[in-house]
Amino acid sequence: MRRSYLDYAMSVIVARALPDVRDGLKPVHRRILYAMLQLGLAPDKPHRKCAGTVGEVLKNYHPHGDVSVYDALVRMAQ
Repeated sequence: MRRSYLDYAMSVIVARALPDVRDGLKPVHRRILYAMLQLGLAPDKPHRKCAGTVGEVLKNYHPHGDVSVYDALVRMAQ
């Protein structure tokens, strides 16, 4: 039981918590950027509210709660 829990915990850490070597992004960051691409958000486009992007990510890609998505989006903006 202990070994299976450790295996599961390590797989979660590697899959979700550590940034990917290829681009340095975590899965939540990748989902946010893809949702922004699908919404047509770009630096040369008009300003849009953050809640729309968070809602789109929650609706399509990350149905676990808005706090983690919003936190990741704010940290990316900083």
